[in-house]
Amino acid sequence: MTEGRRQPDTRLDAYLDGVMTPDEHAAYQREIESDETLHDQVELQQDIDQSLRRLLAPPSADRFTAGIAEVRQSKSHKLPTPATKRDGGAVPRRLAAAAAVVAGVFGGWLTWNALQPSSVSNPYGPWRSIEVVYADSVANDMEPEWTCDTESEFADSIRSHFGQAAVFSFELPDGMAALGLAYCNSISRRTVYLLAEVNDEPVIVFIDRVEADPGQTVDESSGLNLFNRRLGLLVLYELSPLEEPTLLQLFYDPDTDRVSPTGPS
Repeated sequence: MTEGRRQPDTRLDAYLDGVMTPDEHAAYQREIESDETLHDQVELQQDIDQSLRRLLAPPSADRFTAGIAEVRQSKSHKLPTPATKRDGGAVPRRLAAAAAVVAGVFGGWLTWNALQPSSVSNPYGPWRSIEVVYADSVANDMEPEWTCDTESEFADSIRSHFGQAAVFSFELPDGMAALGLAYCNSISRRTVYLLAEVNDEPVIVFIDRVEADPGQTVDESSGLNLFNRRLGLLVLYELSPLEEPTLLQLFYDPDTDRVSPTGPS
């Protein structure tokens, strides 16, 4: 009797993509903690995903502009008369090299986008670094995708997304304003971020599950500072031009904390 082909376990992708229900996620997390082989598989896949994100990140505008300028500069030079018939049909090396720069930059970006599924496993578009999300949000006047009217609504929104509630206190100190929430594919393919302003400066807090986070950094030349905090199963990153974190301590878990950071919940 021939043994049937073993079906692949699709739960790993669902776990890393954050599309499990809270009960499924909790059960699979317990299985990971008790199975060393599975634990190693999860860590390996997270490392692979993060390496692909770094390798195939969308090109910066500066790099694109430099590549195009190189091509234009090469085309503007008068080409020397070919010395032999063999050389007559050749593409000038400088132009070919410049074209390769542009092709390499955009080839990587297109490859990454092609690798991103368009189904429910990747509902928030191609991967963007948190710095790119910040820049895009500022360019878009910090426009959120949705807003919550109450702390309870905020908590339910985060709970349904990650399996644990989190609340951003609605009793904000003077100079702070919460603008709303949005999705992105950054820490994982299901990251949620809060857009806010502190003393008229744009500040964003990214929210995701701890096990989905490979670690976040920002370029020192960006002029931005990155702060982080763990809240139960969640990791929070505050990206800001300010020297100190201003929003992280305003988050709390209403299921475990009876009092919010600024008063009764």
